[in-house]
Amino acid sequence: MSEYALFDAEPPKPRTGPERHLLTSRGKVEAERAAKVEGQRVAATAATTPYKDRFENAVKYFTQGNPPATFTVDDVIAMIGLPAFNGKNTSNAVGALMAQMAKKGLIRPVGWQESTRKGNHARPVRVWIGAKT
Repeated sequence: MSEYALFDAEPPKPRTGPERHLLTSRGKVEAERAAKVEGQRVAATAATTPYKDRFENAVKYFTQGNPPATFTVDDVIAMIGLPAFNGKNTSNAVGALMAQMAKKGLIRPVGWQESTRKGNHARPVRVWIGAKT
């Protein structure tokens, strides 16, 4: 054994067969999806119940027109602002809340556009519409 014990261990034996890539990728994708769901749950719980209620009402406002309007998270934030916790505004919860609205079946994505919020530096954001359209 050398003074560099880390390098003395034998490397793991590689999987063989055509399914080795699929199994490895599938497990990784499932783990990433689970991490995403957990991250959204944590972010959404950071917002207060009154903010969540205002957020859902704002989303419903956009979806109840005839015809329903397309909108982005920027439109919702322009209407009700960002959630405030610990004296700071953060947008972490906003994406998680939008995902919850989609999971509830209230909205569905219809495309992408550049964000209009200055701090987002024109990054792409989803465009949404009421799910019943």
